[in-house]
Amino acid sequence: MARFFEKIGFHLRFIEIEPGEKMEDFGLSFQSDENSHSQRDLALKIDAQGKSIYYSGDGKPTEECMELAKGSHLIIHEAFHMDKEIPGHGTVSGAIDMARQCEAQTLAIVHIQREIREQVNDRVRKMMDSERSLKIVVPEPGDRITL
Repeated sequence: MARFFEKIGFHLRFIEIEPGEKMEDFGLSFQSDENSHSQRDLALKIDAQGKSIYYSGDGKPTEECMELAKGSHLIIHEAFHMDKEIPGHGTVSGAIDMARQCEAQTLAIVHIQREIREQVNDRVRKMMDSERSLKIVVPEPGDRITL
């Protein structure tokens, strides 16, 4: 592990948070809840300076996660498949529905199965032509999203 920390070139500080807890550090407010996955997995919401980011973790949203994500400016959600339900994973259509229900401004779809990634990109491009209330992106490594 020491070699890992030498390679990254900066200090990491780990903070543990349990579902339902709220904590503040570094001028940020953190909250989490458990999502639906085969192993324990947490979704996380970070609030700062009037902006909020929700990250789904690796799993489908629960009712508690939906409540946590409400009003987020950015939802980053894993969607392993387009519509096919795979235990412990979200879908593209489910992530889009969630973002709309939570009234997010932007949805970033991540953790997409490689074989369907281009299909997802095509679907998102077509949706953006008619979608006005929700910006949907499929970020590539190095992309930045401004809130």
